[in-house]
Amino acid sequence: MLCAAIGMRRSEAYSIKTERIVGDLRCVTIGQKTEASEREIPLPSVVLPFLPAKITGPLFKKDLKNPGRETLRSIRRLGIKDPDACIHGLRHRAADRLRNAKVNEQRCHDSMRFAILGHENKTVVESYGKGYPMWEIIPWIDQIGY
Repeated sequence: MLCAAIGMRRSEAYSIKTERIVGDLRCVTIGQKTEASEREIPLPSVVLPFLPAKITGPLFKKDLKNPGRETLRSIRRLGIKDPDACIHGLRHRAADRLRNAKVNEQRCHDSMRFAILGHENKTVVESYGKGYPMWEIIPWIDQIGY
């Protein structure tokens, strides 16, 4: 569900071990693939009922010997029946939903999509700071759904 609702990589979901509260949002730090992929993301309300009250250790304690097959089965159980829905395809699905989403009549701009999905945006200005505030990201993540 995390992959579907946020567009994170499977490895990012499996690497979540702790959370941080920012304002009234539960946030996790994910992304190890590249420097651009490391980011803090607020957890959307759609996944909260499936998570522990507070994340204080690895979310996935089970042996992850064959996580792909089990995750794909979970995708089907969630009701995502798209024949192209594979684990990595959920990132493409999230990107498409963000590209088409509107919050307050405005489309999601590229730099916000890049920040949510952990894609690179190679400009000098983009290298300053550490991204968007969590309260600005969450309305867009909520547009992805699952």
